[in-house]
Amino acid sequence: MAVAESTTCSGRNAIERAVEIAESDEYRCEVIYGDTDSIMIRIPGASTVEAASSFAVRVAASVSESYEGKLSLVFEKVFKPYLLVKKKRYAGLKYTSPNEPPELDYKGFELVRRDSFPLCHELQRTLFNILIAPVPDDTPCLVQLAEDRRQAVVDYLSAIMQRFLDRAIAMDQLVMSKSLKRTYNNPNVIQHKVNMQIKQVTPGREFPPGDRVPFIIVNGDVIFQKNRVPVLRGRSTNIANRAVFFDFVGQHLIFTENVDWTYYVERLRPAVVQIMEYVSHEKIKEITQLFLTTSDVLRRSMRTFSDCSHRDIDSFFGPADHKLQEAPVVFADPPLRIDLGPEKKLPKRKLPSRSKAKGPAGPAGPAGPAGLAGPAGPAAKKPRMAAAPSAPVFKKLSAFFC
Repeated sequence: MAVAESTTCSGRNAIERAVEIAESDEYRCEVIYGDTDSIMIRIPGASTVEAASSFAVRVAASVSESYEGKLSLVFEKVFKPYLLVKKKRYAGLKYTSPNEPPELDYKGFELVRRDSFPLCHELQRTLFNILIAPVPDDTPCLVQLAEDRRQAVVDYLSAIMQRFLDRAIAMDQLVMSKSLKRTYNNPNVIQHKVNMQIKQVTPGREFPPGDRVPFIIVNGDVIFQKNRVPVLRGRSTNIANRAVFFDFVGQHLIFTENVDWTYYVERLRPAVVQIMEYVSHEKIKEITQLFLTTSDVLRRSMRTFSDCSHRDIDSFFGPADHKLQEAPVVFADPPLRIDLGPEKKLPKRKLPSRSKAKGPAGPAGPAGPAGLAGPAGPAAKKPRMAAAPSAPVFKKLSAFFC
């Protein structure tokens, strides 16, 4: 434990000494980023790659001399231009030598994440190629060049969103994958459920632990039944229930027709926003609105699955023309009411009185033994009420047509 702590402490002291030398009065550099084994500095007055490289070599030599040969700091690369988002997340054009062409270098973005999909990688790489491109020497105005590049980003994103609305994106551009472990505390993880689909449909061909399982997200819970065509039911919030093995998408038309395009648009938005929020605050509002409009149009056109069938109510009206322009609001006509005949009222009926009619008392019975009263005579019968004449009943009939 003591050896490990001493190693970490020695590395931290080396980085702190390198920062002190770079920011000293001799060099006057600005340290903008520091890692466990490197630092990044902004060199004042260096307008070319050659000047920045020679200056960085002198700073590295001064740091190495301070350790008397026990530790050496080596110049690695020059970034021009450079975009630093946060710790361990940056991108820029990397120059390892003034005589070699630059190449795009990035770290921490979706470009290097394997759980993302190829379209997201392509989108971020294109954004970096637009924003972090070499500046021509004969550029008359740098401000106008920056504005043209920001507008080029908006135009490119508009074209991508239109491809989503036209469903013109290849399936292999939407494939995601996750690593399969041997055991899971939660068996409902997405890669495990997809592997169980493979085991159910084609036993013996499921992925072994350690491999990555490819899948696509569809608009409905995937149901596989033995000796039956797979179906979609409902749309739960658990994304694992809506994942399907990539090979099954090409085999069954129900999966190809019902890809969850909204899910992929919402996954692309943070990948774009995290870059553009450091480039232009004005364009970020336009870009956000573009993504929201596209998601809303796609959500309105999605099918709803309430049973085993994949038919929906939109099938009866034919395909819709999905464009970014908002459709005009049209209000339906009010329902038409038709009265079939005049209204007739029922005749009033006179209800009988609730008071009970009492008849005359009957004669007293014979006297009984001494001290006892005789039995009472029979009571008079109540008069019967005459039945009211039956009257015809008329009801009002109305019809509503929409």
